[in-house]
Amino acid sequence: MVSPSLGLPILLTSRHCKEFRNIGLQIGGYPSAYHASNEATPLNDSRDGTSGLRNARWWAVLIGAVAGLFFNFLMALLVFLGALLMQVAQTDLVPLAILALSLFAGLAFAGYVAGRLTSDHNPGFHGNLAGMALYAIVAVLGIFAGSPVNPFTLTIFSLVAAIIGFAGGVLGGRPRSEPQRRSG
Repeated sequence: MVSPSLGLPILLTSRHCKEFRNIGLQIGGYPSAYHASNEATPLNDSRDGTSGLRNARWWAVLIGAVAGLFFNFLMALLVFLGALLMQVAQTDLVPLAILALSLFAGLAFAGYVAGRLTSDHNPGFHGNLAGMALYAIVAVLGIFAGSPVNPFTLTIFSLVAAIIGFAGGVLGGRPRSEPQRRSG
């Protein structure tokens, strides 16, 4: 059996599958989300029994990735203008460190936006996808700009992007509190 969410082989016996169903997890690795009316039909359960990427809300992932890219563009512009005004050399490590931190913040922002848009439908998963989509865009732009390609670095940073995007998605998907109304 192959996990549709990760593409990794998972060997499960029928007994294990029943145990997963009994504790409320799907084989795809994501907790089941149920409708607000507590119906027995999960939100991410399609009628043909598939789960994972097929049921992702790709519009939210795209909006999150674009928002993160816009955030990273603004941060890069601010760092460039700040370095220009302060006459800092382009090879100095301070602007590069600020750009790296802004990339991580952009990944979290992309996950937050995707999680906020899908707060009722597994926000961490959508934040994960948005973070990885943003990192893929940034990595491809870096490769076209002439950065050296190291497969190990690309792999490690894609995992970091997935984790940061997931964290942003979880934060974005938290239930919103209703504003307090003043009486009087």
